[in-house]
Amino acid sequence: MDDLSKLWQALADRFGRHDLTEKYRTKLIARVRKPNESLSSLYADVKRLSALGYPGPTSSAKEAIMRDCFIEALDPDLALKLREKEVTGQTAAVGREKQTESHRSDEGRDRYSRNVVVTGSRDAVTVQSVS
Repeated sequence: MDDLSKLWQALADRFGRHDLTEKYRTKLIARVRKPNESLSSLYADVKRLSALGYPGPTSSAKEAIMRDCFIEALDPDLALKLREKEVTGQTAAVGREKQTESHRSDEGRDRYSRNVVVTGSRDAVTVQSVS
């Protein structure tokens, strides 16, 4: 029975303290890639620190924090290039999205424009059927 209580205490010390989450969050934010460290090793450590610093199920916010910390752990030039690439990719995706929506809107507008009249401002829109 003594061994079991020691095991429970060791587990509680390792995983049960709530004050440790802040410690792991700080380590995650301060994490820097070591010389000759592989990207996969860096990723594994960032993922581990993220799980310890932000316990619970994975969410999009947690993944965003982990991604940002991973990029910041790289050398500054590489991190900057990744950030620029990310912004360029998002801009291109938004452009494609708008183009697709515009195309869809044009198709729908042609089909329904003879049947309805839309009046009003951004806050209050009135749609009337035209026979």
